[in-house]
Amino acid sequence: MLYWLTKSGGFLVGYSYQFSRWFGAEGNYGFTRNTQKYISGGGVTPVESDFHEVTGAFVVHLPARARSFRPYALAGGGALIFDPTNRYALAGADRQTRGTFLYGGGANFDLTNHLGLRMEYRGLVYKVPDYTVNTLNLNRFTHLAQPSAGVYFRF
Repeated sequence: MLYWLTKSGGFLVGYSYQFSRWFGAEGNYGFTRNTQKYISGGGVTPVESDFHEVTGAFVVHLPARARSFRPYALAGGGALIFDPTNRYALAGADRQTRGTFLYGGGANFDLTNHLGLRMEYRGLVYKVPDYTVNTLNLNRFTHLAQPSAGVYFRF
């Protein structure tokens, strides 16, 4: 059996705290709706889900020569919550939470002292959800790539 996620857009909000010039931590919540597709000899089984992401990470701020350009790397973990919708009703499919390993990096581009742009890549490694349906249990891990761009406010 094969598995893949459809492409989707969503949002990610977070709070970041810098302990020192080099180190910090951040917490994030993200939401999107996408479809997990399971392919077997019997065909494709799609499961549309509301996808909630709750993560925390340690952040290492890397030195840069430009004052308004601040690159960083991050690593952490969290939980991914897969909540099936009614669009593709699969008998017995239940909400499921999976632990995840998070890694990534990016850069903040200061526009003013309190406002800037952020470009980021986040990678999530987690066990494929089976929604407590035995026929969907692959017992494998997968990877989700999350490139993003956004705005940040600094206090």
